[in-house]
Amino acid sequence: MHRIIQKIALYGDSLFRGVVLSSDNHRYRISHGIDIEGIARQYALEVSNNSKFGYTIDRGFSVLRRNLEQGAHYDAVLLEYGGNDCNFDWAKVAAAPDENHDPCTPRPLFHKIYVEIIAYLRDRGITPVLSTLPPLCPERFLNWVCRDGVNSAHVLHWLGDVGAIYRYQEMYSREVERIAQETSAPVIDIRGAFLEQRRLGDFICEDGMHPNERGQHLIHTVISDFAEQKKDLFLPA
Repeated sequence: MHRIIQKIALYGDSLFRGVVLSSDNHRYRISHGIDIEGIARQYALEVSNNSKFGYTIDRGFSVLRRNLEQGAHYDAVLLEYGGNDCNFDWAKVAAAPDENHDPCTPRPLFHKIYVEIIAYLRDRGITPVLSTLPPLCPERFLNWVCRDGVNSAHVLHWLGDVGAIYRYQEMYSREVERIAQETSAPVIDIRGAFLEQRRLGDFICEDGMHPNERGQHLIHTVISDFAEQKKDLFLPA
């Protein structure tokens, strides 16, 4: 018989925080298109969102540990990391395009920390739920990271082709799927919903990485469908 989940926490980066890029002034702002609050009301959940812009998995784990040590109580934690972990210091790449460069969190370390988080939560009776990553629009992403004088030709030289941006980020999303399978953790397949769209760019901001309001509504649908499929876990006692 399933344990009833009533207190849910989100730990992730700007995706779960609801960050979008405004097309008029090219500044980031918070949008509420994902509407986690609406899902929470539907299933009588208490939800806290601890996602932060720019967070990698190690920083997220640090905040999670601190909050639990300070008395926070959750029945389940939705985890969404990888988008910043797979990113590079593009200025350094452009300055040395013939050298090797590591991402913010190398993939083996990303795997290791993610598995540690899952074990840490389960040791405390908390259900971990993982999320895949929405895909990038590589051309937009390259233009965005090179907008302030970063040499895009040097970046492309290092990449080999612009599609490498997409492929590298995809490896991290697939790593999340592998971790979910390895640990038998439930996973919300956000990426799959985006890949079903014929015009992916209609769902992504001009920076090539953040879902726009339309993309956020798509994420809302995916999470809602997951909650409905797992409603034996989410319905209150």
